[in-house]
This record gives sequence, C-alpha cells and structure tokens, in this order.
Amino acid sequence: MVALPAYSPQSAQIAREMFFARLRGRATARDTKGWAEKERLLLESCHPFQRPFVEDTARRIVVLCSGRAGKTSGGKRRRRKTSCGSP
Repeated sequence: MVALPAYSPQSAQIAREMFFARLRGRATARDTKGWAEKERLLLESCHPFQRPFVEDTARRIVVLCSGRAGKTSGGKRRRRKTSCGSP
C-alpha cells in the first residue's frame, strides 16, 4: 500500500500543474498537420481489393474472403484511418 502525503497548498499546486501539463501534451499529440498525407499513403499501401474495405464508412461491416486475404492488415489500416479522421 502506498502512503499518500498530507494535503498542502503546495501539493495541490503541483497536482494542478501536472494536470495542465498532461492537457498540453494531449493537444500537441492531436496536431493534425500532415494527416492528409498519411491517409493518402495509407490508402496507397492497400491491395486493390482491400481499398473498398478500408474506405467503407459503415460502422459495422462483414468481410467474406479466404484465409490470408489481408483481413487483419486491412482492419488495422481501417482503424488507423478512422482514428486519424476523428481527433
């Protein structure tokens, strides 16, 4: 068990500073410069049959294909594209 320090105005100030530092870090991480280029490269790296799967905007989709057809890598590209599109 970890012993917590007693409350003091200094510890509250430190906690506030740490909180705002984390917020600034998140804002920096969400810098959207260059995302269009990354998305273009992502789509170019897709196999021609994967591209419709990656570009589909439906929330739920079903992919009917054989084994080793690129479902996992296409799913990764799809998630990456979705996450870059909504910061």
